[in-house]
Amino acid sequence: VARISTRRSRHPVLDASGAVLADLCDDQVATERLLGEPQELAWREWEIELVHGDRQLLDLLDGEIRRSGGTPGTVSSKLAHALGDLRPPTPSAPSRKALRRGSVAGLVEAHLRRHVDGLIDEDVRTRSGASSGSVHQMRIQARRLRSALTTYRPLFVADSVDALREELRWLGQALSAARDAQVQRERLAGLASAEPHDLVQGRLVEHIETRLDAAHRAGLAEGLAALDSPRYFDLVEALELLLEVPPFRRRAKKRATKTVPRLLERDGRRLERAVDVARRAGSPAERDAAFHEARKKAKRLRYALESSVPLYGDRATRVVDDLKKLQDVLGEHQDSVVARALLHDYASQVHLEGDTTFSFGRLHASEEQAGREREAEFRRLWLRRPTRRLRRRLEK
Repeated sequence: VARISTRRSRHPVLDASGAVLADLCDDQVATERLLGEPQELAWREWEIELVHGDRQLLDLLDGEIRRSGGTPGTVSSKLAHALGDLRPPTPSAPSRKALRRGSVAGLVEAHLRRHVDGLIDEDVRTRSGASSGSVHQMRIQARRLRSALTTYRPLFVADSVDALREELRWLGQALSAARDAQVQRERLAGLASAEPHDLVQGRLVEHIETRLDAAHRAGLAEGLAALDSPRYFDLVEALELLLEVPPFRRRAKKRATKTVPRLLERDGRRLERAVDVARRAGSPAERDAAFHEARKKAKRLRYALESSVPLYGDRATRVVDDLKKLQDVLGEHQDSVVARALLHDYASQVHLEGDTTFSFGRLHASEEQAGREREAEFRRLWLRRPTRRLRRRLEK
């Protein structure tokens, strides 16, 4: 729809040690509109992109540019400026009042649209490298979309969203390796730094950092490759088609306040069954797997509840907070399970290389204790039975 040419001059902002705090990007832009009446434009713009700096630095740089004669941009992107009056209108989000009075189809459409837009926004940040956390946030958007299509699946024509759910699962998995490596590097590095200095033996820290830095780089490359694949673009197109022509059944025309409680209760029962399985698990391996499954069910219920906030307001938000605590505790438990597996693997490699495994064993023991503590904490939180509180609040 347009041809855009940008010549960029990058000016890094450094601290006293030479670390890059931000990039000031000076862009000379020329555009040619290819739709409707031809139009050519040219302008100059500055962009400030934080690297390791904070919001205070951003405000400082913004003030300096304004004092030098710069003015805030009036459009969100170069493409939007190039298209001018041919830009498609952005659909406005329905109000809470409209969602409360409307059909469950309207509620689901608004929820899906918000997270499809979120996915595309994070796609842009991931490709530009503007945010180190964009890959993780994009993965969260994919999870929320998949969770919504699972919770609200009974409202859609049979099998019409199943393939889309599987493709969202694929995208989440393709984006997971980089984040998982980053989490484990921070976790294990923190454990190692907490150890008494004389008990850190061998190449513990070096081995952890080398392996997990390599895993993070490989995971990031895998994620970016997935975003450049035809499979990903087919997924985006399928999501846009879903929003344009959602394959709802007739029951989706019912009032949201009549339909949503039953769907939430169904997710709540799934969580209760998963917790029962975890409580009855015999071996540690079975218990770890069961708690991981319970975490996924808690996350699905939480996401579903968040989609119902326009209907129930604070009644839903309070239970969302309870579920967030459960999910966080179970997430810490799963991180401990993964860390133990990594430490066992690393210790085996170090042993084969003839180095000491003493410190790896100490960290493994610490993670075992952390896992037991998280299980006990979960059991205390579960005594409040957020699923029962959910039923009471929805009946008010």
